[in-house]
Formats: sequence, C-alpha cells, structure tokens
Amino acid sequence: MSLTELFASVGVKNAHFIDDAFDLAPTQGLSQEDVQHFINRIDIEALEKVGELIGIEGITDDGALEALQELENTISIFNAREEFGEAGELLFSDFFNDRSGKKSDLETLITFLEKSGVNSERFGVDNYQDCKCEPQLVFIDLRLRENGAPITTADAVTVYKKTREMFPTCKPFVFLMSTLTTPLRNFRESFFLEAQIFASQFEAISKKNFRDEDEMRAVFTNYIRFMPELHRLHDRIGFIESAITKAAVNVGNTLRSLDLPDYFVLFHNTAAIEKVGLGTYISDLLLEYLVNEVESSSELWNLAAELDGWNLQSLPRSRFGLTYAAGKIYSGNILHSNFRLESENARGLSTKDGYFYLGDVFFLKDEYALGNPKKAYVIATPACDLVRPEKLKERTIFLCEGRVKKVTLATTPTGDGGIPTTIISSPNDALKQFSIDWNKKKLHTWHAEEMSKFETDESGYVRVGRLRPLYAIQLQHAITADLSRIGVQRAPNMLQPMGVGVCVSNGAKWIAVDSEDVTEPCAAAVADTEDGKQALYIISDSTVRRIRKKIKAWLDRNSTLPSAVILRKLVDAEAFEERLMYMIHSRAEGVVPEDDLVKPMVGVDGFTEDECAKIVLVRPGSTTAYAKVNGGRDVSPEQDALLVISLFRTK
Repeated sequence: MSLTELFASVGVKNAHFIDDAFDLAPTQGLSQEDVQHFINRIDIEALEKVGELIGIEGITDDGALEALQELENTISIFNAREEFGEAGELLFSDFFNDRSGKKSDLETLITFLEKSGVNSERFGVDNYQDCKCEPQLVFIDLRLRENGAPITTADAVTVYKKTREMFPTCKPFVFLMSTLTTPLRNFRESFFLEAQIFASQFEAISKKNFRDEDEMRAVFTNYIRFMPELHRLHDRIGFIESAITKAAVNVGNTLRSLDLPDYFVLFHNTAAIEKVGLGTYISDLLLEYLVNEVESSSELWNLAAELDGWNLQSLPRSRFGLTYAAGKIYSGNILHSNFRLESENARGLSTKDGYFYLGDVFFLKDEYALGNPKKAYVIATPACDLVRPEKLKERTIFLCEGRVKKVTLATTPTGDGGIPTTIISSPNDALKQFSIDWNKKKLHTWHAEEMSKFETDESGYVRVGRLRPLYAIQLQHAITADLSRIGVQRAPNMLQPMGVGVCVSNGAKWIAVDSEDVTEPCAAAVADTEDGKQALYIISDSTVRRIRKKIKAWLDRNSTLPSAVILRKLVDAEAFEERLMYMIHSRAEGVVPEDDLVKPMVGVDGFTEDECAKIVLVRPGSTTAYAKVNGGRDVSPEQDALLVISLFRTK
C-alpha cells in the first residue's frame, strides 16, 4: 500500500504546522544594536513618524532607542516598515532571513505530504487560529520563541491545548519537532505529560529527517497505519473511566446500606477470629467489592476484546524496557498503596507498634536516606504468625533478601525462580522507580531484639512497601520450595534489551557499517520461551530503517563488489524491515540459545536458501562462526554470510 493510499484509508487529510518560521511578525523586541543602526539611517521626519506610530510625541534618538526594544513597539514599526524604505527593510532583514532558513525543511515536508494527498496549514506561534480544517496530523516546534531564554515545553503545550479547544473531538497524531536532537529527546516525555496527550498518538521527530523521503515515508507508515485502533482505544479508555466512576457510586450505595449491626456481625463472625481490626477488614472488603463492580462492567471487557484483536507484530517498537507508566501499573498490581501503610502508622498498627505483615518490604535506613538503596528485605513469615504482636516477641521473622536497581530503559521485570520482580517508587523522587529481584537463597532472621528496635527508632531498616497477598504467598512458596505453584500475572515484559551492531563483508574484511546502537538498550530485544524451543528477536523500527539506509550508502560506494548484487537484493526487499523488526526463531532439540544462527529472510518469496544464508543475526555469547565478527577482522573460510547483525548486552 502506498503512503497516499494509507493516508486515505485512515482518514488523514489535513496537517497543521505551528512553527516560528511561519510567524507573521516578530515575537521579541529588537536588539539595541539593530535599533541604533535604524536610527542612524533615518532622518528627523522619519523619527517623528516613529514617535507617531508608537505614541511618543517629540521623540528623541535616545527615546526611540529604548522604546523600540519593547515588543509592542517593534511590531508597530514592523507593520509600517515599508514607510521607512531601505532602513525599514534592513531593520527586519534578520527576521526574514531567519524565517526563510527555518522554512526550508518544513516546506520540504509539506510538499511531501501534499504529494501524498494531505493538505497543510501553516501557523506562527501567536496566530494559531481561524483554521480551515480539523487536523489529523499536528506538527509543533519545540522552541517556538527564539528569545534567548532556556528551552521549555510551555509554548508547545499551550499551542496543543489550542488545538483541543478549537476541535474538542479531534484526536490528531502529534509530532514535536526540532533541529536540536538532545533537547528534543530530553523534553519528549515532559511535553506529552504536560499536554495530556494520549501517549500512543505522539512522537518527537528531528527536522533533519524531513529531507529524507524514505525516512519520512517509513515514519508515517509506522505510526499512522495504527490510527483507527488508537482512536478506538482512546474512546475505550474514556469508557473505562466512566465505568470506574459508576462502580465507585455503587460501592458508596452499598456502604450506605450497611447498618451498625452489620459491622458488629462482620467483626465478631469474621474479622475478630483473625484478630484483624474492623477498619482494616472493611477497607479490604470494599476494595475487593470495588474490583467486582469494575469487573462487572461491559466497558472493561470491550477493551479486552479490542486489545485481543490487535496484531502485535504490526505495533511500533521503539523501546523494549519498562517506561514509568508501565512500571506504575505493574507496581500497583504487586504492591499495596503506601497510603495504606501511612494509615496504619496513624492507627497504631505500624512496625513501631510491634506490627509486622507478610510481604512487608524494607530498605536499609542509611541507603534509603541517600535515595540509592542496594538491598531490600521482604517478610516471608506466614501471616497467621504475625497478626498478634504480643505473641510475635516469642517468635522469629524470616526475611528474603533482594537486589535493588534503578529502573531504566534496560529494565525488564522477570519471574526468575517463580518470584516476580518488584517495582517500587523511589523514596526521594516519585517519578523514578527501583526494581527488586528477590533471591530465595538469601534468607535472614529477625529476633525480638531486632524487632524491638523499631519501637525506639533504633532499627537500621525502614519499611517502604508491602507486597499484595497473592505475590507475598507466591514468594513464600518459592522460598520454602513448595511444589504447588500459584499462577499469577506474568511480568509485563520478558524481553531482554540489547544493543545492535552491523557488519558487511567485502570478501576479505568485515566492515562496520553501523555501530550507533551497540550500547543502546532501546535498539533491540530478545525473549526465549520457557521450554527453550523458540526465541523472539526484535529490532526497533527506527534502528532497522537506519541500518537499511547505511547498508545502501555502503553499497553505493562499493557497487563493483561481487557481493553487491545479492546484498542490494536483500536490503531492497520489502520483507527486510519486517523480518528484522519481528522474528520468531525455532530451535532444534538440544540447541541452546547461544547456538542460535538466525536467518531472518528464510521463507521469503523470491529468495533461495543460499541467498537467505547471506544475512545472519547472532546474540551475545554466540558459539557460532560469527561470534567475533567486528569491523576490521578478516573474513574466515567458514563465514559465508555477507551481512551480520550482532546483538550486545547493555548495562
């Protein structure tokens, strides 16, 4: 499908470009130097005209020098610049030259879109209004005002909110654009959070890419093809919010229906048996009832049906690690809210009061204070042995030790040893998270002496969270080597992030054509099935596109090589990108992951078995003939491939 056909099929007809390149007038006052040159070029009559325009009678040179540096007066002179002849033209020459230079890349993209059937409207930062058509694509410059101030997303956020005000039902795909690569990357997340954009309908993009038609075609194809699904998902999430609100109302109605004797019955018939406080019991009861009410909503299951219908292979893949939002959902599924723990503190049910609970998570106090914990400890003693503080002093608490790391794009929660990774918020920064991998072989005990230290704040530990019962029991079972297994939700990502390096053969030497992402955890990922019979290999969309471009550039410079023809055929194939972005590799019996020699093009129509063998993908620690392929190394006799894609572990 061509890009024109794709745009038409998903209803993309109009684009809005908001950039200071399209400003109709200056957005900052003139510099003192420019004003001085202007004053030197005009006569008394023209100076009087300046005073008339800005409302200063009897204006002097000094008065004009000061006044024209104010934006309001700058605009007044700008609108009347033709009245000052060459002096007026020269005064604003920098403004027009700057806008002309900035327009170049934008106009290139606008022309490209128009050829693909998409109309574009151009707006400056202060004239984004009176739009002709509702946009399906919105391009916003990161730095809308070149005023020397530090870069922020404030203006870009304001502009996007104008779009929502003008078109309340509009769900455009938003591109934040800039020529500044580093600030663009740094401000990407803050922009969509502040603008409250649906994350799947947003991307940051460098203006440098606008001149590369192949790159832009790939970018639009990658993101725009999924717009109908995104629009439906957007609506479904709105329905989910309504369902949760409705469920909360139902819970409130049920709670109001409880009479005082009902509390008496609940306490004496149920809660009192386990020595649990009435408040804690009722709170847990209502939380479960709220889940039941949400579970009873058709909206939730409509979302499930929508997600079941997605083709995961077609989803954009720009990262494989855990984002903050994914970590927050995952953490909420495994950990109780800290508000629960704070409430217990206020109600005399904390560690200071002698209360300890199955699943309580502790950091070392000194490491916690520094915001850089290295170890964590979780209580694994059965809950029934913990509910009576007066009896606990006669017993010993068992704890399991865990290793703590900061969550990065290379973090992938797993379930090693039957114990799920725990994701917990940083004690000093709510927007940062830590992962805890529990080691069931490292056990500790606390006796009465250690527990009593909490009462006097002398303990070297601090409680930072609590596992929900299902996960705490799962950890407990793993520790005690119980053969019964409690099945719970799988960690959201079993993928192992990888870096990528690419080498081609010139017949004698291996040539490194791409090493930009050797240490980049977002570049690729690998996941092995539990039975070891299959592996999933994924390379991010943007990385694959760059690899293809660099190989083509190398082939242009080395077109006379005997291998150039087959290499060109491989990288020009439509399946080249698709296979590298997502490939399932099956292993023969007895083959270990390190033996994998993945041939991505196997099974593609039009390629012989020998041609498919000319491109291979190898993983870290490979035992194959391509394990040590690197730029500058000799091509050995057993290496028949012409293109080797090597994966690397990242820190």
